Amino acid sequence: MTRDEMLKRLGLSDEELKDLLHKFVKFHKSLNDHQKAVIERSLPTTAAAAKTFGPTVTPEHLEQLFGTSLDTGVFAMRAAVREPNLS
Repeated sequence: MTRDEMLKRLGLSDEELKDLLHKFVKFHKSLNDHQKAVIERSLPTTAAAAKTFGPTVTPEHLEQLFGTSLDTGVFAMRAAVREPNLS
């Protein structure tokens, strides 16, 4: 699945995805450590998130989509919090 196909599946344009990630990072930074832990526990793993796109999508595909390293194996928002690449 291409990046454009993944964006279409999410129902977001590239700019909307960047805006979402930027807003989430800003929100996440405003939380205390306990609040951050609750948010991070509630997010799916990268493997689980990849499955929502179908059997051919891997965690590496999500890394390409979100433009960040998913070194901890966690989905989009957590990835954005770990290493924002929102330029």
